[in-house]
Amino acid sequence: MEETEFTIRVHEKMIKRFRPENIVWLGFSGGADVLFQAGRHMVQKYPDLPMPGMMIPVSCSGLLTSDEAKERMKEIDPRDPLLHWNMFETMVKYYNPNGDLPQYILGKADEDDYTGFPKVIMYFAGDEVFAGIAPDYEKSFMRCGVKDYEIKIKPGMFHAWPVFTFTQEGREGEREIIADINEFLGNKTERTDLQKRMNDHEA
Repeated sequence: MEETEFTIRVHEKMIKRFRPENIVWLGFSGGADVLFQAGRHMVQKYPDLPMPGMMIPVSCSGLLTSDEAKERMKEIDPRDPLLHWNMFETMVKYYNPNGDLPQYILGKADEDDYTGFPKVIMYFAGDEVFAGIAPDYEKSFMRCGVKDYEIKIKPGMFHAWPVFTFTQEGREGEREIIADINEFLGNKTERTDLQKRMNDHEA
């Protein structure tokens, strides 16, 4: 809960300086989970706090999964070099040792409330077990009326691959995410600045 509240406190400070619709939340792996946790927490506890303009969770999972998602994860499991389909039992014990966190904080993609969420672009690697959860997120987005969302599943990629920019695949993933942000912001000055920083990073 601490990281969830911290994310919301940072967001509160940001909206004092920037328009909420111009703020993008981006998270990878556990950071993607915190991103969605914070959004769901805002729905439950801070309904009057403006959402950011867009969320980009990369390799998100939550800690609870449907039986259907588990079956899909089992099918992907032999291709995943990093994760295992039944890792969530251990993760839940670690993150919720006292069993007192509400389900919306733990995250269960097929049941969570995404009412009022902004534009969402989700990324999954085709060879990570978390991709088996993607249909559950889409089901909830449709149920909750999230009108502007996209779920991208990248064949052959591994968990959180855009972070690993020392690989060609990582750099390509990074560029695609930056392009998503540029397109969303629709601001030439901002696009130029982001592209320059990306080029400096790769140099």
